[in-house]
Formats: sequence, C-alpha cells, structure tokens
Amino acid sequence: MGYICYKGGAPLAPPQGTQASEGFCSDPWIPYNGHCFHLHRTPLAWTDAQRECRKEGGDLSSMYNVEDQSFHLTENITDMEKLHVQQGGKAWIGLHIADPNTGYVWSDGSPVNFQHWQEGEPNNHNNAESCAEVQIYSWDENGSWNDANCESYNDWLCQIRAGKVKK
Repeated sequence: MGYICYKGGAPLAPPQGTQASEGFCSDPWIPYNGHCFHLHRTPLAWTDAQRECRKEGGDLSSMYNVEDQSFHLTENITDMEKLHVQQGGKAWIGLHIADPNTGYVWSDGSPVNFQHWQEGEPNNHNNAESCAEVQIYSWDENGSWNDANCESYNDWLCQIRAGKVKK
C-alpha cells in the first residue's frame, strides 16, 4: 500500500549547478500544476508516511478536482502498476479524519471540495478506518478512494512545490 504527500514551505537554495525555476522537479519527482510528486514505495502506516513527507517539506497529497485525480492515474501509472503487484495497487493520500466530529480533512489543511470514493465508501469498517487510500485497480473504478485503517502499511505519494530542491 502507498501514500501521497504534499510539500510546501519556504524556498530552498538550489545546490551549485542546479537551476530552480517554476516547474522544475528533480528526478524522480514528476511535475504537475506547480507541484512535484513522487511515489515512495516503502510501505508505512499513514502517520509515519505523513511524518516522512513533512521531513521532505511536504504533505501527503491532496486531490482538488478530477484533473488532479486523472494526473495521478496517468502520470504515476508505471509506478502504480508495480505497486499493484507489490501492495495491491493502493497508496495513502492526505485525506483523513483528524476529529470524528468534523469528518474528513486534507492533511495540508485545504478544504475537501472533491471526493472520489468507491461505491459504499467511506464505511469506517469496525470503527477502525479513518485514513484514505487511492486504489489504482479497483472493482468499482480505478483510482477511487477507500477508507482504511491508518495502521495499515501502504506506499505513499509525496507532493512538493515545483522549483524547490528536495533535501
């Protein structure tokens, strides 16, 4: 299983010989819409994945619209196909329940204006599912979301602002 991460923060000085500009993403990061994305294929629990993303200056990825959703399915599909074989085609995204009274929120604090749940989800099975995973290969629709136990191990996708140099 995996997770998706968003990275923001103050600009970093580029190393000697590296040109940092709007849209620049160092390898293996993939550019999209002013950000860079990287699928980390080291399965972690949701909170550990979030912590690792934040160490990189980011956050677990947020998806604000169908275009963002489509980007992840098309641009990350090669890695996601490998993920499917290794971990069942799942990756953590930044959507989670921080407070049961307020429902789902994005880990970067942005509003939840777009959702792409599998049919019947979120269902909080056994009162133990409060983190969202994107399911690349799903019985319902590829790329749909499922609520899962935050202690499950998934791969994760980290998101950073374009033009930043990864630490």
